[in-house]
Amino acid sequence: MTEGGAGKSGEAPATVEATMTIKKAPRAEVEELPKAIVRRVVKDKLSQLASGGEEEDVSVQKDALLAFSESTRIFIHYVSAT
Repeated sequence: MTEGGAGKSGEAPATVEATMTIKKAPRAEVEELPKAIVRRVVKDKLSQLASGGEEEDVSVQKDALLAFSESTRIFIHYVSAT
């Protein structure tokens, strides 16, 4: 047997090296709201307002959905801060 675990000392750098090469997966921004849910809520409400309660298909542009999402996010921050 060797003193100080000489055989193990060679393994430690490899383990550290392997750990350092693991890349973090890109994650969605925490503050970003789910786009599908925002789209569903906006389309449901706009179709109710447009048809007086009847089911009607309403199309919403991408920029409008982005504006709704951003304004909702800011509103949530405001409500949670006060």
